[in-house]
Amino acid sequence: MQTQNNYTKLVFNGDVGTVVSVDAASQIVTVQFVDQTARYEIDDLDEIELAYAMTVHKSQGSEYPAVIIIMHPSHYVMLQRNLLYTALTRAQKLAVIVGNNRAIWRAGGTTTAPSSVSPALNGASTARTEAFRSCFHPPRH
Repeated sequence: MQTQNNYTKLVFNGDVGTVVSVDAASQIVTVQFVDQTARYEIDDLDEIELAYAMTVHKSQGSEYPAVIIIMHPSHYVMLQRNLLYTALTRAQKLAVIVGNNRAIWRAGGTTTAPSSVSPALNGASTARTEAFRSCFHPPRH
């Protein structure tokens, strides 16, 4: 993941790519981004970092085919509706929430968790808003 804007390479903060080659002899790392390939000399490597997982904050402005969101009460400060909404809307096709029902409901602004919560939210990206709403307003039986 690019961690700062680089107008020379045309890669910007938050862009995610794949390391496609590492040339130890010339000390060059090549990263394939969506629109272009960028080469990093050893002195430029502080502009990128591994992104096996990332924070919601760093994912803003990007979308991914699938998103896994960890919700746990130990992260009490981060259990905020706007962060959950941002995390859910990063998903193009599939969003999976892993964690504790109470944490999910706290993030949604509800302090008491119902007996069950939808195990996963998924669907086309056009259904993301409805998925978010249904998470906090499940149908009554």
